Amino acid sequence: MERRDVLKDQIEQLGRVLGKMIAKLLKLKDHEISPSALNDLEQELQDELDLNIDDLLALNDQAVENFLKERKFHWSHFIALSEYLHEAGQIVRGEDAVKAHLYFEKALALLELTDQVTKTISLEREIKKLKSFTRIVEIYHYNHLIL
Repeated sequence: MERRDVLKDQIEQLGRVLGKMIAKLLKLKDHEISPSALNDLEQELQDELDLNIDDLLALNDQAVENFLKERKFHWSHFIALSEYLHEAGQIVRGEDAVKAHLYFEKALALLELTDQVTKTISLEREIKKLKSFTRIVEIYHYNHLIL
């Protein structure tokens, strides 16, 4: 019983931290954001959740799943992390198209992973996937990227 309570507390803590980071990111997005502000936010994720965004972006889909499961991420955290990555991609897309592409691609992959883990399809997730996919296509189109 106590082990379950500790695990439940860890899951809730992950959710709170991710929610706080998304709120900060959205607040920053409303203002002129510098790359250092985004780096500071990602350092905070590293410090609080032992989650290095650059490492996450470099992983293939199976490695991402293992990485998040090892850290006891619940599928609902996949969605929150996907939202964070999508918003971060929005912020950097004007300055660093390659990095923005990575953010959007991983946001999309996390939503697809959520579908696999939950064995459900959600209209809300499908809309989020479409938004990330649209941003990926825009990056290719406007920057003529070959990734």
